[in-house]
Amino acid sequence: MMVRKLDLTNFRCYPALRLELPAGLVVVTGPNASGKSSLLEAIFVASAGRSQRATRDSELVMWGAKDARVEALFEREPGRDLDVVFELETSGGPRKRLIAGGKPVRRAAELLSRVPLVLFTPADLQLAQAAPVVRRRFMNLALARLRPAYADDLARYGRALMQRNRLLAMGAGETELRPWTAQMIAAGAEVAVARRRFTEEIGVLAAGVHASLAGESEKLGVDYSGNLTAEDAPAAAEQYAALLNRSMSEEARMRRTLVGPHRDDLRLTLGGQSLRRFGSQGQQRTAALALKLAEAELIKRETGAPPLLLLDDCLSELDEGRASHVLGLTESYGQLIVTSAAREAALERASAAMWLHLRGGEVERVE
Repeated sequence: MMVRKLDLTNFRCYPALRLELPAGLVVVTGPNASGKSSLLEAIFVASAGRSQRATRDSELVMWGAKDARVEALFEREPGRDLDVVFELETSGGPRKRLIAGGKPVRRAAELLSRVPLVLFTPADLQLAQAAPVVRRRFMNLALARLRPAYADDLARYGRALMQRNRLLAMGAGETELRPWTAQMIAAGAEVAVARRRFTEEIGVLAAGVHASLAGESEKLGVDYSGNLTAEDAPAAAEQYAALLNRSMSEEARMRRTLVGPHRDDLRLTLGGQSLRRFGSQGQQRTAALALKLAEAELIKRETGAPPLLLLDDCLSELDEGRASHVLGLTESYGQLIVTSAAREAALERASAAMWLHLRGGEVERVE
């Protein structure tokens, strides 16, 4: 997977930008606030129909403009292109439109599996020390790209959970809760089983990547932490129903759902010790990078093709040896786009297909 062309209009700091990008390593340099992260964000938006960092879609529109547009031409494999258009209007309330292959996209989640992409940003360096919701978000996005049905199960679970919590807050009884409880159990069982299997698969890969980055002396452990431990959906549904039955009185008192996948987490350890509690900042960052690179490797393994890989200003957080090793691990990817505030030594020695320099929303090619 690679992005061949990118066309931006009024997106973040770019009034207008057109780029043609080659395969291989593309290095984007420029000072802080020059638009490096926004460039990668635009590619991500075209792959997911939403931003990974904006809290509101309106934040994507350039200051003073009323609409924004992103068009990206992705090459899934030689001879198989997919043109994706993201349009956002803010006048009269935010409205967005997605078009892929010339056809409207009803739900943004439909794009995720069609454009396999892994983005690593400075915010991801907090994966190991952040709240559980951040690690759930990591699992959700990776699974939605790998298995389209997962996004549907997660959406059904979220809707049922929201309705059930609303009724609990109103003091509703078991009879009123029952329909939403049934839907929550069915969808939640599928979500939990998918997450457990994903954790087992990515845990092995992440441990291998981490060992190559940090050495064999520090073994990274990745384990699923959740209420549902069953291996298949029917058994998980039975387990979930039993847990909800036991927590019924406590839920009535607390007026919210207390058990289920919405409380899941990934347990990250280093040498058997909690990485969140005992890991140094450097160890936590290396583990987070290992997780994201393992995600890319898992997509490549399951789909048979490497995803597009975007690394946003993360090599500066590593010493030169580890930065060089990261670039070595990604040599087998069809396209790798890396941003950096400076010409890092590891990047200088890499055989980049293209160097781009940003300044004030303008791009120049550097020979």
